[in-house]
Amino acid sequence: MELYGEDGRLLGRFVRTFNNVPWQAARVAVNMEFEISSTAELGRVVVSAEDTFGRLIEVNSVNLVLLTQGMNEFNPPSALQQRIIIQEPGENALIQDGRLIVTGRAHPESTQPLRVMLVSEDGRILGQRLAGVAIAIPGDYGTYVAEVPYSVTEVTPALLAVFEEGAPMSEITFLTSIPVILAP
Repeated sequence: MELYGEDGRLLGRFVRTFNNVPWQAARVAVNMEFEISSTAELGRVVVSAEDTFGRLIEVNSVNLVLLTQGMNEFNPPSALQQRIIIQEPGENALIQDGRLIVTGRAHPESTQPLRVMLVSEDGRILGQRLAGVAIAIPGDYGTYVAEVPYSVTEVTPALLAVFEEGAPMSEITFLTSIPVILAP
């Protein structure tokens, strides 16, 4: 869990290791101290998870207003749905012939394209592409499609990650991923 200021500086970080998360969910509550030089500033809390290889497998974030003084004011979340959904391929799918086609739905915060990336267990980027999101109804989910070329010489486990970049405050705003198997 990280707290960023509006110019991208890291204001606080909390790291916790879960060796075994029951039911694929964990509750985390953190009281994070921070300092800002002005009365108020835009900020972002980023919560992320890594797999055993150190690859990002999930990222979620929320923008907020940081105050130097005053009482905390919490607004209930308006949407708890996943912001990026991978529809195809399925988890652990065998992908062949040097190209992976990914389709899905997304509710991005910006008009920038999503980044689609294939990452090996040792962290090498095996392929990547940008994918625009076509939104038919403003404020609703849109669809995306991308063809990601890759090159491997043997059957290779990889992570298919789809994410929205979050500059200037944080590197990534939202990320989702699934494991896939790449074949030559």
